[in-house]
Amino acid sequence: MAIEGFQYEEYSKELARQAGELIPKDIIEKQREFIIDIIYKFCTLAGNALNDDASLNLTAEQAFMIVQFIGEWTFHKSIDILRANIPVHYRESILQKIAFTIFEIAKQAIIRGLNQDQIIMLVEAHVKKTFEATIKDFLDRGMLFEDVAQNALQQSNIDQMAKQMQEEKYGTVVEDSKLIKLASFAIALKRLPKEKIESIVKKFSDADNKIINEYLEMPDLEKNFKKEELLKQLCEIKKTFCKPAKPEPQEVANREYQLLANIIKNVDKNKFMDAIDKERDNVQKFVIDILNDEKPKMPLQISAVISKHMREQFA
Repeated sequence: MAIEGFQYEEYSKELARQAGELIPKDIIEKQREFIIDIIYKFCTLAGNALNDDASLNLTAEQAFMIVQFIGEWTFHKSIDILRANIPVHYRESILQKIAFTIFEIAKQAIIRGLNQDQIIMLVEAHVKKTFEATIKDFLDRGMLFEDVAQNALQQSNIDQMAKQMQEEKYGTVVEDSKLIKLASFAIALKRLPKEKIESIVKKFSDADNKIINEYLEMPDLEKNFKKEELLKQLCEIKKTFCKPAKPEPQEVANREYQLLANIIKNVDKNKFMDAIDKERDNVQKFVIDILNDEKPKMPLQISAVISKHMREQFA
């Protein structure tokens, strides 16, 4: 018995159409046609198989989700193999293995009652595992050159698109290293009370604030990091945020003044006169006032500069 409301052919056409609008500019026209055609082909095959298997007892929503997974990952991995220059006669077979993996994993996940977020994570993990295993198998069997295989394993259109969306969303190009630091910082913040988190995060720029808040809402964020990398990033953050506060002008001026006063009290009179002999009138008055135990009236920054200058003259 067919799944009620599951119009998979129309849905497959729509997925293929949407994919056509998202194909990157570096993909040539003939390759664009390949992507659109293969998405429609795999989605309709999956839809037909789901529709004919009454034992699954899927809802239309669940069936559409499986087809969408196949369409989206076929899109991303087809771009990856095109950019890696995988030979034409191997492309469809690689994508077929991935589509079949998604089909089986998603079905089993739904049957076991996993929620959508869990299914998405599970599917992604198995897609990456299948793609890597297939490329390495082709390499071991002499079907791919080493450089082509390594190039394929380094491709990730889904990551490139995610980065592009991140940049467009916040209006600036955010370096990967900065994102890693913000994510690490979010992991550390999660252990603080909500009020404390809010007071810290609001001190960041609006763009960084949004990124940190998004990371804070991500479940199991720390699982995306190796322990060593996380510790490294947290140590760098600690160095940045635990730097001594810049002293206030009043503090600097008082310190420099006191250091100079201590010298003047003990300096030889002849050396004192030699040191101030060629100085300007205001500087001479400044030093003589200190000698007379009178604190000069002068702006803090100027006082600090003169005090430091004269300490060097008395040295």
